[in-house]
Amino acid sequence: MIAEEIILDLEPALAHLRDANATLSPALLATFSNLKKTDLAAFAKTWLTLPAERKSRVARLFAELAEENARLDFTPIFRHVLNDPDARVRVAAIEGLWEDQDPALAKILIGFLRNDPEAAVRASAAESLGRFVLLGEYDRITSTLA
Repeated sequence: MIAEEIILDLEPALAHLRDANATLSPALLATFSNLKKTDLAAFAKTWLTLPAERKSRVARLFAELAEENARLDFTPIFRHVLNDPDARVRVAAIEGLWEDQDPALAKILIGFLRNDPEAAVRASAAESLGRFVLLGEYDRITSTLA
């Protein structure tokens, strides 16, 4: 019952995402900060229905909002959209994960660097991997990963 209530609270924000004619509202998009798994599932279902241009604008705005307000955390969303078909979304997701120091993310970024067909995604992945190099210098990650 509680999970249903949480998803219902997300409904205005999800409806806003679906409304291709609506100008994106930072206040409504902030609703997606710190999503739990059940909420992420509702977001993911809506995400699949969005046109590429809308996805790109939303992903970019999530990254901007997180940069402007340290309390906003869209990490679950950025992780989810890393494999979006649109390169602009992948780039925004990589950029949005700029604080994420999870070694598993480094491996994903290396995969992008080696295999992504889009130069912009490869460049963003390479830039993002810089923090892991620094973490390696400070012995904060395994020497194998560094």
